[in-house]
Amino acid sequence: MSRTASASAMVREPGPGDSYEAWRWNHSELMALDPSFRPRRVLVIGIGHAYLPHALLDLPSVQEIVVVDLSPEIVGAVKKHTATSARRVFSDPRVRIVIADGRRYAQSALKRGERFDLVQIKINEPWHAGSGNLFSVEFFRMIKGLLAEGGYLGVRPLVGHLSDGMQVFDGALYPGYYHLFFKNGEIPLVEQAVVTPDIADAWRRELPGAAALGPSRNGALEIMQFDARSPRPQIDLNTDDRPTFEYYWLRQRLGTWISPRDGLDNPRFNEYRRTVPVLTPLE
Repeated sequence: MSRTASASAMVREPGPGDSYEAWRWNHSELMALDPSFRPRRVLVIGIGHAYLPHALLDLPSVQEIVVVDLSPEIVGAVKKHTATSARRVFSDPRVRIVIADGRRYAQSALKRGERFDLVQIKINEPWHAGSGNLFSVEFFRMIKGLLAEGGYLGVRPLVGHLSDGMQVFDGALYPGYYHLFFKNGEIPLVEQAVVTPDIADAWRRELPGAAALGPSRNGALEIMQFDARSPRPQIDLNTDDRPTFEYYWLRQRLGTWISPRDGLDNPRFNEYRRTVPVLTPLE
């Protein structure tokens, strides 16, 4: 099956049941779990459908978002064919789009001494040829060098990413939605989420950039938290010289390997899940 360059462009605003509520994408749940985290500089590798940077623009702390994508054709097609409010990604002065290889950009940024509070890798299918090098242990180590103290790397919540990331980072949080986060620093035991006034709108926002807020959300989050001592699923590591994310299929079929693409929402990982209350003191 072929995929056109414009396939990622959003042609209508998400509706009920689409699971595209802004609060699933703007990382407000991470900021409620870690009240010290308020990102200013953000690096997004892979533009996707531009929805993630669109949602992050709602955060009052965000001053700059650098979006890096390898393909000028995809960036141009998403810009041309997006028919929703996500178009603001291409006009907001806080967003800078760079056409470059994500790994080489990270290497250059390190040499320049740049630091980011949040790095988000938006390549959702790392098993495609060449994609795995953005999720190797070595690349995660490079990203850690780009992160400010207390900053986070965000990836899709796959068990392979968890296994690889914990080779580099001290701790990880999975708030239960679309992103798994690794912190450049220690994560104290999370016992509650606190929705402070500065993130209250983002916490309830239905669509990015929209004034309308949804109803109060549930008073609890189901999370997973990992540190170096935590029991966690163990699978083969994805490294630069052994890109297991790309070559897992045969071994999985032979029953000799756990797939790294299993999501952390899989019921078989329920033993790692726990519930924390959400405090909204000013709501």
